[in-house]
Amino acid sequence: MTMPMKGISEDQTNTNIDIEGAIIAKKHYVYEVLPVSDEELLIEVAECLAKTFSGVKSGNAFIVEPVVLLLKISYETMKEFIFDFLKQTVNQGLTIIAREKCTGKVIGAVAAESFQTIELDPPLLKGDFAPFNKINQITRYLVKKYEQYIYNKLGRKIVKEKHIRIFLTGVMLEKNKMYIAAEMRHLLEEICKNRGYQYIFSTAPNHRSQKMNVRLNYHMPLDCKGVPIAYSYAKDPVLKYLPNELGEDCKLFYKQLT
Repeated sequence: MTMPMKGISEDQTNTNIDIEGAIIAKKHYVYEVLPVSDEELLIEVAECLAKTFSGVKSGNAFIVEPVVLLLKISYETMKEFIFDFLKQTVNQGLTIIAREKCTGKVIGAVAAESFQTIELDPPLLKGDFAPFNKINQITRYLVKKYEQYIYNKLGRKIVKEKHIRIFLTGVMLEKNKMYIAAEMRHLLEEICKNRGYQYIFSTAPNHRSQKMNVRLNYHMPLDCKGVPIAYSYAKDPVLKYLPNELGEDCKLFYKQLT
């Protein structure tokens, strides 16, 4: 008579996957600040992030940012837009990159900036960059909500060099994306703490990025009605056509660093 095998619970399986993924992320990749003086590396980082958002093949699937897909933003346009951001902010030392230890190839990045209140509306973009007007609209809506939340919480407006905004997080791999993104975020947070920053915040435009923020212990700030702050796609004349399984809204997340 054979004894029945003891089953492995889903929680145990997930824990094993977490441990394995975390070990791989630490063992096979290095994490560093994007240097100011290396423009070739800056281009490589822009290409990496552009591929993760405009579309990259991952196993049998094609992974693409749903909003970018719906707005029909090409890889080349995405790369130029990201490169411009990196070039303007690289001297702040707040963009973190992940590289393969064996090849030095960039496989991920977290692009961030020191945030301060912007009073003026950005100029309307034209041509290939026109779709970014919609992204800027969403970003400004959530940023204004963040500023109001901080004012209600602290009783004062945003103070310069106390808040970090994460612009983009992307990892160009089939597996272990979450763990590599976590390592980059942790390094960014440590740098920010050491410099005296108090808060870090980001916008998450789809289910995957929202799940990642939750796992990294970021919180969703609540509005005056006690509802998580978000931009609903269903109410937007353009983004309402985005399937719910890809994304329902762009949520705001933040973490207190001190």
